[in-house]
Formats: sequence, C-alpha cells, structure tokens
Amino acid sequence: MKLLKSLWAINGILIIGSTSAQEIQPSCNLCETELIQAEEIARYIEAAMLTGLTDQQVRSVDVGKTSVQIALAHRGALAEPGPRSVAAHDLVTEVYVVLSGSGTNRSGPMLVDPERRSPDNRAVKYLNGPGTNSIDIENSTTVDLKAGNCF
Repeated sequence: MKLLKSLWAINGILIIGSTSAQEIQPSCNLCETELIQAEEIARYIEAAMLTGLTDQQVRSVDVGKTSVQIALAHRGALAEPGPRSVAAHDLVTEVYVVLSGSGTNRSGPMLVDPERRSPDNRAVKYLNGPGTNSIDIENSTTVDLKAGNCF
C-alpha cells in the first residue's frame, strides 16, 4: 500500500461464519449497539503517536454467530512499500473509514510470491488472524483515498 500522506483509518473486521440459505436465523437477537466516542479514538491516536504502534484493537463486538473487530490503523507516508507489505487475510474482510489524510490502496487476488504469516505474528495473534504476505499484486485495482472515504 503506497500512501501519499499520513492516513488514519478505523478498520472494522467482519468475521463471517457459514450459513445455509435454507436455515436463515437471526444471528443476534436484539443485540446491543456499540458506541465508540470520538474522545476514545483520540486517546488511541495519541497512544499510537507516542509508542509508534500502527494498528490497535479498539473493540471486539459479539453480533451473534460472528463478531466485528474495530481497530485503529495508521499508515505514514511511504516513498516505497516495504518488502512483503501486501497482506491478505484468510478469515476476515476489512472495512476502512478514513479519518484523516489521503493515500492509495491496491487490492486484488493475484499475489506475487505469497508467504504465510507465522502463527506467532502480532497481526495473526491480535488483529486479523491467519493470512499471507506478498511482495506485490498482479492486475491490482487501485483506489485513491481521502478523509471521509469508506472502503
């Protein structure tokens, strides 16, 4: 992911369980809502700036047969992506809301020289579970991002 400027985003990860179309049942019966106040997000941003932590879990919300993890992600300006900076996740779909800054996101299914992440990798253990890193994406889709975008 090549970023043009510093980008702050809220990352919602939805872990999807399998269900059959014939047996559709509510996955959550009158689940509670979850509010994350702007002041709390500001504290996470402050902690990230002080510690250099770029990804932080904010909440894991039980929504019945699945859960939604909310995380804060910060990507600073990059001249060039680092080695194996492309990430793919086995069990989650990520949704980002850009809070500030701008950047470019590239995605696609054709990973170049993929390598599995170790089970003791921080992202595997605490953020988005098992997956793969690679050096690039062939035939990628590119999206330019700015504050207010959701992707």
